[in-house]
Amino acid sequence: MRVDRPHAHPNGNLSHSDENDSHCGYPRLVTRPLVDHRAVRRLALVGALALSAVACGSESTPSGALVVAAGFAPLEDVVAAVTAGTDVVVIPLVPHGEEAHEYEPTAKQLDQLADAEVLFLLDGFQPAVDAAAASLDGEVVDLFADIERIDSADGVADPHVWLDPTNMATMAGTVAAALSRIDPSRSTTWTANAAAYAARMTDLDGEMTVGLTDCASDLLVTGHDAFGYLAAAYGLRSVSIAGISPSEEPSAATLEALAELARTEGVTTIFFEEGLPADLSATLADEVGATAAQLDPVEALSAEQIAAGDNYASIMRANLAALRSGLGCT
Repeated sequence: MRVDRPHAHPNGNLSHSDENDSHCGYPRLVTRPLVDHRAVRRLALVGALALSAVACGSESTPSGALVVAAGFAPLEDVVAAVTAGTDVVVIPLVPHGEEAHEYEPTAKQLDQLADAEVLFLLDGFQPAVDAAAASLDGEVVDLFADIERIDSADGVADPHVWLDPTNMATMAGTVAAALSRIDPSRSTTWTANAAAYAARMTDLDGEMTVGLTDCASDLLVTGHDAFGYLAAAYGLRSVSIAGISPSEEPSAATLEALAELARTEGVTTIFFEEGLPADLSATLADEVGATAAQLDPVEALSAEQIAAGDNYASIMRANLAALRSGLGCT
């Protein structure tokens, strides 16, 4: 289900975020309705990639092992948890440190993917992965399926569902159900592992709920519109410099209106995202006398995070600490 996000003018009235509307041009200020925490697939692979994939050999896997694939880091986190303690081989399609949305799997990865009995993805989020999925013999499971979707400020479905931990718990159940269809003999294992992961996500959700309950500001200002699910889950309003696509260039009018809003609201921190340029966030912070701080959209883990043993939960806890500091929470 998709739930539209109404746009909120700083005085609390709902309005559209278009720069040319009649509500003073405030951009992308979004208040999500308080809901219960919760693109069409391309038809074929690019010919050259498909041909080169045939020519490459895949890496060996344990004989008889179940091979599954995950579209990018948050899905890999879920799938690895549900298959923990088994001989299941999990193939990640986006190397750590790479931007997930635009990444195109290599010919070698496509060849490995052909061995997978199931691919877990978010349909429409990774166009190249969607294209590869269209040619697979194995099952393709869209983990959006059981998630209540919300719209971005641009009026398109926001794909960043993993930034609400309760959605991660829901996806674990979907993964367990899919694996139980493929290998019912281990259904008890999949179900138990999913339940344990969901319990960890519930604990994380509780920490974030408590940590973001009493804050000096409820206005979250970010570099691009990636944190809407997080804002919706914890009673925050979200406003972004760019839209869903981090490559979008905001207009001068958008930046000026956002600066005026930040001054009016007494914003003290402008957040930029891990793995993306911080220049616009830093410029806006300088303009309004605020500081710039980092949030992680958890799309891919950096080499440093891998070395430190970080995972989805630890990164979200780091985000919580940054939010508490930036929003003045007690």
